[in-house]
Amino acid sequence: MPVWERGFHVFWLLGPFVLLIERSPAVVWGSVLALSYVVRSIFKIVGAWLSVFWVTSCFLFLVVCLLSSFMSLMPSYTVSEFVAWFRFPLFAMATAFWLGRDKRLLYAMLISTALGMIAMTGILTTEMIAEGQKGGRLSWPYGDLVSGNYLSKVCPPVFTVMVALAIGAKSCLASIMSSLSFISILMSVLTGERINF
Repeated sequence: MPVWERGFHVFWLLGPFVLLIERSPAVVWGSVLALSYVVRSIFKIVGAWLSVFWVTSCFLFLVVCLLSSFMSLMPSYTVSEFVAWFRFPLFAMATAFWLGRDKRLLYAMLISTALGMIAMTGILTTEMIAEGQKGGRLSWPYGDLVSGNYLSKVCPPVFTVMVALAIGAKSCLASIMSSLSFISILMSVLTGERINF
């Protein structure tokens, strides 16, 4: 793998820690990777991924959304909103067809996410001890009441693996995974994010 591609893969693996910082760095992280994948595909003339059904469906959806945006009462606003949100399918495409193609990289991302989950659980536990809940919610490390989003939206793959290991692994590992799963689910409840929970 060329050095520049290694840099993008390392940047991708740092994602769970970038997401711990705040929303804006996370937006930059995902957008850089999505746009880098598009640029890479153009320069390397790689287009086979465009024929995959779900990718084609996303781009058909792009066309429909752009048409409806142009016909709306506020076309500039709706087009800008759509362009901002379309980076998520592009990020998924970058992960599926470039960044996460090697099983070792997927395992590394699971480990990175697990470390991020443990860090977030530690942050939230510290907040419970230091300040307690504010109106039934926790707010660290972001300063607003959405900390449960990290556990409920970033960590489910890791949580699923932990539960599977808690059920099927040998007793020592199963005990550790059971404890981590329990602490994670407890912190999800304590964040006050009932819908996400």
